[in-house]
Amino acid sequence: MSILLKNIGQLVTCKGDNSKPKSGKAQSDIGLVKNGFVLIDNDKIEFTGGEKEFKEFSKSVNIDKEIDCTGKVVMPGIIDSHTHFVFAGSRADEYEMRIKGSTYEEIAAAGGGISCTVNAVREASADKLTLEAKRRLNNFFRTGTLTIEGKSGYGLDTENEMKILDVMCRLNESNEHSIDILPTFLGAHS
Repeated sequence: MSILLKNIGQLVTCKGDNSKPKSGKAQSDIGLVKNGFVLIDNDKIEFTGGEKEFKEFSKSVNIDKEIDCTGKVVMPGIIDSHTHFVFAGSRADEYEMRIKGSTYEEIAAAGGGISCTVNAVREASADKLTLEAKRRLNNFFRTGTLTIEGKSGYGLDTENEMKILDVMCRLNESNEHSIDILPTFLGAHS
């Protein structure tokens, strides 16, 4: 099945010199196309670009469904390649300590740091961790993240690391948030 997204108010692409990854100032070029078109055929993006280029490209294309995206923005989904979204507790007070000049060692000595989160994870049930992680996944989704590499690391023992990884696997299987979750074991986090 082919789907055409047409008349896109703003089409954001990563288009650039495809011979090498973008670096430096080139990373600021988001490849903005006004009145853009995207053609998806059998779940594969076949075309992105402006109306003029699409008219040339589409001469031999059959389109099953068209979606008018006037006034809309279409952009790639964000891939978060390093996040710890399954955890318990809060370390918000540590931000204030850091702003006031405290070192990580001083924060840890005051009961903060990773040990604070590790203790909270160890005390939390898998159900509690799941509820908190679902809330965070909602925030990821609302801001455009479609794939995350979820790292463990706040259990620091076999039982609790497995608990974190199991929560991620269950959330990925249920796929309630339309986010692909790639669980990664990070047992030596501290």
